[in-house]
Amino acid sequence: YVNIFMKRRPASDMRSRASKRTVTSSTCRRCCRIFREQLPRFSRPSRLAGVAFQHADDYLDLFGDKRLGKKIGGDIKEGNITIFHESLIDLKDKFDFKKYGRIWHHPNLTAQDILWVQDLVKKTGIKTQVEEKMKKLIKEAKNCLEKANVNPKVKKTFGEFADFLIEREY
Repeated sequence: YVNIFMKRRPASDMRSRASKRTVTSSTCRRCCRIFREQLPRFSRPSRLAGVAFQHADDYLDLFGDKRLGKKIGGDIKEGNITIFHESLIDLKDKFDFKKYGRIWHHPNLTAQDILWVQDLVKKTGIKTQVEEKMKKLIKEAKNCLEKANVNPKVKKTFGEFADFLIEREY
């Protein structure tokens, strides 16, 4: 049995309800690495969950809630290559790509710029595609384990962990 649960902080240490389940990307990668190292059967499922986690991180950077501590638009401002950026590049002939080029990796990114990109991602259907892709990756990761001879408790733990990766709001 692989224990991936983190110790919770005392309630007095909590700033908000959301912080009770805060899991950083390094923690998630560590959990996936534990699964991969401890059980070779987890190599593919943990890789799939890791990709889903990265897509969720990209999603939260563009559509997250600032009140939960996620800075919105940081990836655009920093010029990071995200699932949204790659998808927009693929569709560059279907929107004002020059405007997007002026916004992406711009140090003085405005709230209006972020809203424009959010609207663009919604109008092109990319937002829905990314949501579906994350769910598909997690489903595929779980299906890999269903076919493997793995302890049911471990399967359940991995399944809960994988679901958390894409359902988190921070």
